[in-house]
Amino acid sequence: MDTASKSLEWVITELVRHPRVVKKLQHEVAEICQGKSMITKEDLERMHYLRAVIKLTSLKGVRL
Repeated sequence: MDTASKSLEWVITELVRHPRVVKKLQHEVAEICQGKSMITKEDLERMHYLRAVIKLTSLKGVRL
């Protein structure tokens, strides 16, 4: 398994363990994207909670 796959697996594992975080992420994405079928770079730049979760979970050993 390559590094990207392991990182993605780690993030998903942590999200499964923390449904409250998933709900907050879903709310942020829904609020910013407002039903759009494509997410833009600008949308991603506004997703501060998503970026924080990815950053924290990419540091192996750090729990949400």
